[in-house]
Amino acid sequence: MLIGCDNADRNSYLPGYSGQVGEVVVVCSKQSWQGALGDEIRNVISQPQYGLPQEEAKFSAIQVNNANFNRVLNTHRNVFNVIINDSIKTEGLKFKKNKYAKGQMFVEVKAKTYENALKITKENNNGIVSLFERAELNRIIARNKKLGPKAENKKIEEQFGVDLFLQKDFELRVIKPGFAWARLERERPVGGYQHQIDQNIIISETDYTDRTQFLDSLLNRQRDDIFKKIPGPTENSFVTTDYEFVPPIYREIEIEKTYTKQVNGLWKMENNFMGGPFVGVSFVHPKKDKIINIYGFVFAPQFNKREYLRELEAIIRSISFTK
Repeated sequence: MLIGCDNADRNSYLPGYSGQVGEVVVVCSKQSWQGALGDEIRNVISQPQYGLPQEEAKFSAIQVNNANFNRVLNTHRNVFNVIINDSIKTEGLKFKKNKYAKGQMFVEVKAKTYENALKITKENNNGIVSLFERAELNRIIARNKKLGPKAENKKIEEQFGVDLFLQKDFELRVIKPGFAWARLERERPVGGYQHQIDQNIIISETDYTDRTQFLDSLLNRQRDDIFKKIPGPTENSFVTTDYEFVPPIYREIEIEKTYTKQVNGLWKMENNFMGGPFVGVSFVHPKKDKIINIYGFVFAPQFNKREYLRELEAIIRSISFTK
């Protein structure tokens, strides 16, 4: 399939994007949305986010007809546009940044027939959702660079040799050789009561000896040793990994061209009734023989957790290596 990118140099004339975090506007006919193509688009965009205690979709899809895709909706942050026309010369998938708004991710499928549109969508499903995921992370990273706690970021840079952009109001609870813990606590109302939202970032540094340290089993063991350093609210309680309900899964990625293992799963509190999702990365610092582990975990029992977890992933994926 043809995959292209068009990033026009006209950002200064564009409005800001609209819409809620985690939303995607899908532009297609009602018939397409109610048929096999709509099912495939939902399978792509609204697939479950792994590692959450209750099922939540990666993105919330909002379908609109082509005729209703007007100036109000065409500035939405994430747009998936399907064009089916037998006069189309080049079929395939194309994505454009900043098409109608600054910071917008606009993904478009062009096909001569309904069947071809379905085929293109199926063959590019992972790429499509990855584009929207990366766009959301980049928006959060840009916000953190502007509003985040610069003094805390500087301390992390000096201790670990990595640039990391924490979210606004994160506070360093612990920072010492080989270990740091940053936390953001807040409350939001639900049902007339205030309920807790707790987000945490943990950074750990250990000596690198050989590649076997990146085996999933050894990373699991290492993570549990790190998590134990976070105390619970009651005596003898501490954070650990839940291996039964949602086992942790790993995937290989690159950060700054450096081989990295990313993991998603659930944490739980030993000797207490607490838990939630976590995301983490492990990599060898390219300028010293040290493995850097960075984990983010959420506790928000009264709320959906997808966007709180995405905020932590954005902090983790904002890493760059100090020159």
